[in-house]
Parts: sequence; structure tokens; C-alpha cells
Amino acid sequence: MTYVVVYDIAADAVRTRVAGLLAGYGRRVQESVFECEAGDEKELEELAERLKGALADAENGQIRLYRVCDRCLQASIGVGRVEPRDTSSCFIV
Repeated sequence: MTYVVVYDIAADAVRTRVAGLLAGYGRRVQESVFECEAGDEKELEELAERLKGALADAENGQIRLYRVCDRCLQASIGVGRVEPRDTSSCFIV
């Protein structure tokens, strides 16, 4: 399942840590937006716990994960310089 993960974090170090963590789960599509893959609920819970840990020492900030079904993802519209989604080289570790 694909999740769109968005965050708003003021602290540079925390923001960098969160971005690095998310890069292991998917691809960055905007500065604070990633499209991530989670194979099952257990993997999603693991990602959420890791994000919670990465955000723990931030005074403020938030991370939100939105589930996006395959049909909805295929129906999404990009405006501007949008790179196509390449799923041929994706795999979940």
C-alpha cells in the first residue's frame, strides 16, 4: 500500500533525520512530501514508530501519513514539473 507522508518540522536537524528515514521507504516528491510503500500493517506501524522516535526531541512539528489506494494514485494529477512514478525498481526490505 502507498502512503503519502507529509511533515512540518521547524528544527533543521529533526527535519533532516525524518527525511533520511523516509527515503528508506519511498521517494521524495516535494520538499516535505514523500510517497512511501508499506507492505502490511506491521511495516506501517514500524514506520510510524520510527517517525515518532525521530520527532521525539522536536519542540514542535508534525508528521501525517495518508493511505492512497492504487486506483486513486493512478488517477492523481500532477501540475508542473512532475516526475513519473517508477515502480519497476521498487522493493520493500
